[in-house]
Amino acid sequence: MSIQTSDNNKRIAKNTVILYARTLFVLAVKLYTSRLILKYLGVTDYGIYNIVASFVAMFSLLNGALTTSIQRFLTYSLGERNEKKVQDTFSASLIILLFLALLIVLVAETIGLWYVNYKLNIPPDRMIAANWVYQLSIATFVMNVITVPYNAILTAYENFKAFAYFDILNTMLALTLVFSLSVIHFDQLIYYGVGLFGIALLIRFLYSYYCHRHYETSHFHMVKEKDLYKSLFSFSFYSFFGNMGSIIGEGGVNIVTNLFFGVALNATRGISTQVSNAVTGFIRSFTTAVNPQITKKYAEQDYEQCSKLVIYSAKFSFLLLSIFVIPVIVNVEWLLRVWLPEIPPFAEIYVQLMLVQASIHVLFNSITTVLNASGRIKVFQIGVFIILMSNIGIIYAIYSSGYPPYMGVVAQCFIYIVQLLFSMIMMDKIVNIKIALFSREVLFPAFMVFVVSLLLSYAVKHVGVILNVHFLFLIVITMTITSGVSLLIGANRTQRIYIYNIVKNKIKR
Repeated sequence: MSIQTSDNNKRIAKNTVILYARTLFVLAVKLYTSRLILKYLGVTDYGIYNIVASFVAMFSLLNGALTTSIQRFLTYSLGERNEKKVQDTFSASLIILLFLALLIVLVAETIGLWYVNYKLNIPPDRMIAANWVYQLSIATFVMNVITVPYNAILTAYENFKAFAYFDILNTMLALTLVFSLSVIHFDQLIYYGVGLFGIALLIRFLYSYYCHRHYETSHFHMVKEKDLYKSLFSFSFYSFFGNMGSIIGEGGVNIVTNLFFGVALNATRGISTQVSNAVTGFIRSFTTAVNPQITKKYAEQDYEQCSKLVIYSAKFSFLLLSIFVIPVIVNVEWLLRVWLPEIPPFAEIYVQLMLVQASIHVLFNSITTVLNASGRIKVFQIGVFIILMSNIGIIYAIYSSGYPPYMGVVAQCFIYIVQLLFSMIMMDKIVNIKIALFSREVLFPAFMVFVVSLLLSYAVKHVGVILNVHFLFLIVITMTITSGVSLLIGANRTQRIYIYNIVKNKIKR
């Protein structure tokens, strides 16, 4: 192993530890916060907030595409060691995002406003509050849009310590806001929307202040280089399709669910999404630390190391996720009873299926990163758009046929499997990482770990229930089982030796 590779691995490990600590704290606070929000707002208002906020999120299509584009170009330029290009990209992206924010506001205040008032299934006596939340969600979204370049700068420079601090602050402010709901004597839903906007405004200011202090490349200047705008727009245009498929697909499913089952099921989807996002937050910590290295290695034309990082990221993302997902799937009834004061309908099976969906999704995150690094994303993103957009039609047909609401999440799981297979085909053709290699090194071990761990965990739970063992102890046992199976089946001999040496050195210290 070269000195540079060793340094990169240490940097990834250090950044992962920082982000994991951040995620553990944020996870604990967010789970508690979700419980309080549901308690203070109630199922109806929580469902209203979930459907309205997700509808606003659908306007973030171009923003998501530009975020991917900005992140890719900043990181790629750093891989080329071109600081001037980094600064030009930052300034150009800020100009583009300001215009984008204006465009989104115009669309949201016309088509969007009409849809919220005349098409969404919202109780008539809560329409005023829903409109307040809608306007505040737009304002919050605009603040988040113009924070994107600063967030991208921190990620490109791999300054995840600052990234973690901002996230922790954001989480603590959100917790404080939720606590204050208990003493508010006017409309709590409106108050909650105002508070979230205030937090977004403060975080936007702090991000820009920090970046200006520490990175010359984040100092804004007018950029007249047409080729740069053209490159950003070209990449963003095709990224737009993938983001459009993802956001409209998810938002569309929320709307279809609302049309057939009302806001109570939107609350269920909101709760299950909270759990899924909380658990996968640990894995985003890992992939966030690895992804800049994948892009930089591709920019340096170190394709061998880049390929290893893609496989390493996909496999260990899944194995790490399984350690958290399987205990939740197996013990979901108990966890929901402890967590929530009122459990929405179908919440248990929704959470289980959403976690299966998240486990499939994590397998192609690194594939998307390396394809973005290559810049050859036209066919890939259009294909992803077609696959994900089919989601809405399939789920509408399922619900129209009278199937229960959770069958929509089953359909989404199959859609994600199709997306994974398509991503592997594109990876093989564009960056020459073979399907057979990825299947042997990632898919087969991942499938075996998941199935074996799940069967063993259910067996242990069955015995534990008979012996009246406390569920916390069962969760610890389940996590231990999954960790052991991941090490024995998921990791190869070289990886097991590497992990063993790390643990041995830590114990000696």
